[in-house]
Amino acid sequence: MYNILTHPMLDSIKEEFTLLKDVDSLIDILSIKENSNYTVYQGNIDWSIIKNTHTLNWGSLSSNTIIERMHFSALKNYSNLYIQIGYDEKPMKVSCEILILHWEEILFASNEGFPAMSPDGQIYFELLDTAKVIYSNFKI
Repeated sequence: MYNILTHPMLDSIKEEFTLLKDVDSLIDILSIKENSNYTVYQGNIDWSIIKNTHTLNWGSLSSNTIIERMHFSALKNYSNLYIQIGYDEKPMKVSCEILILHWEEILFASNEGFPAMSPDGQIYFELLDTAKVIYSNFKI
């Protein structure tokens, strides 16, 4: 079992995650610049250099609205996603449906936020708790 999956918020879904053994970081897979400003947590990805960045302020939306928006986004084209919950944790594979339906529990367990991506690297996003935003390279 991976450290983050021992978090009580993930008890009901912890068996849904599979470790990506040969990968240290989603940033490495995507070959993009990591955010190096750690005075205030702003995510792992340096979104200032990503073209076609979309921002969704989820703090004023209901959980069901976020779920609906995710269901009707480009995520619908993928059965699985790669996710990294926790900075020192290894990336894992999880079904897209589990991530969509349990995004709040996963976010809570992550403490600050987490990046996720499609296995082909075409779409990726980062859900941040402090700023209450989702940054993505596609519309949610």
